[in-house]
Amino acid sequence: MVKIVKEVAAPVKTYLEWNALPEILFPALKSDRGEGSTYAVRKVGWLIADRQDCTGLKIPPEAMAAGKVTLPTAVVEFDGKPQLCKLPIELGSWAFDQVALAHSGNNLFPAKVEFGVLDGRHYAEIL
Repeated sequence: MVKIVKEVAAPVKTYLEWNALPEILFPALKSDRGEGSTYAVRKVGWLIADRQDCTGLKIPPEAMAAGKVTLPTAVVEFDGKPQLCKLPIELGSWAFDQVALAHSGNNLFPAKVEFGVLDGRHYAEIL
């Protein structure tokens, strides 16, 4: 479980701030019939960082477009209190898409979201 550090944190501005955020649980599933962890997510976001600023991270090659890395975040509710959390880099494109949808007038949040790892890959599914 994530320890609530403070009420909704301000958006992160640096890789170091993103890296210091708490993480949510991503259970490994044995099949697509399994269930991941479900959280009440108020919103998602991301920080674009330079690749060289992210040394020490295990960054998959597909996450680095033009030398940049999308570092995803989500505001998740724990006991009714919002907490800004980091998401795995692998969900960067998912977070980017959710923000783009919101800006086009199709904001899907707040929503329940299932998170997990299936076949070695992180996933997020809006329920």
